[in-house]
Amino acid sequence: LGLSPDLIEYLIELCMNNNHNSFYYMNTIAIKWKEQGILTEEAARAANNVHSKAYYAVVKAFGISQRNLNSREEKYLAQWTNEYHFSDDLLSEACERALSNTGKISFAYADKILKDWHQNQIRTIGEVKRRDSNRSMNAKKPRATAAKTTNFQSFSERSTNTENIIELERKLLQ
Repeated sequence: LGLSPDLIEYLIELCMNNNHNSFYYMNTIAIKWKEQGILTEEAARAANNVHSKAYYAVVKAFGISQRNLNSREEKYLAQWTNEYHFSDDLLSEACERALSNTGKISFAYADKILKDWHQNQIRTIGEVKRRDSNRSMNAKKPRATAAKTTNFQSFSERSTNTENIIELERKLLQ
């Protein structure tokens, strides 16, 4: 792969610190770095720092355990971290909401949530909770609706007046 000795040393150190002592795993990471153009230890450290916390927050929130993220999912993650600059807890919250609302892992749904938060300049979990409570309060307010007119309004409604009931019972008994 043409990786520098410093990069290989960092790769081994990184994998061993994360309890991944398989050479197959290390080779997979090395190939991925080569494909991404990561050729120096500094670039690998920068990529690891950007993605490690956010990556694991998203993986944990979605409950992904048996696979790595694919390239499309990593593009979403890169946008959320590099363009939107969201914290790990906001990423987790959006992914958990996407999972609970759809019943499946949906990066597209989480992306819609995060785009909405980005457009509304929401940056903390507290702001998310305040927005949710404001929405729920607005939803609870009764809305004024115009009375529907139907053909049945020309008839008089039944009355449950007790005098009418007593009168009817008296007529039945006669």
